[in-house]
Amino acid sequence: MIDATVTIPDAEAMRAFAARQVAPLLRPGDLLILSGDLGAGKTTFTQGLGEAIGVRGPVASPTFIIARTHPSEVGGPGLIHVDAYRLGSLAEARRPRPRLDPGGLHHRGRVGRGQG
Repeated sequence: MIDATVTIPDAEAMRAFAARQVAPLLRPGDLLILSGDLGAGKTTFTQGLGEAIGVRGPVASPTFIIARTHPSEVGGPGLIHVDAYRLGSLAEARRPRPRLDPGGLHHRGRVGRGQG
């Protein structure tokens, strides 16, 4: 487990950091947890990561649908981009969901706590 704080000056540098510094360290099944205020660059980081590992895009914030799945276009692992910001509790994240087509997206009609 790695716990680190890195200061990145702008969006371009954030994408490059994810692609060049983090993506080469990842293996299938790894879990990254990004924490930060709205606008901190979490989705920008994920865009750089997705491009580096060759997933179908575009990678965009899944804020209102909670999660987006990006399958690999190069035979590697896919990317599941989850935005837990609007979940009200850990129990809500563990609630069973309907099964989806691999390319399908699930829109949750209920918006939990959070701003926006």
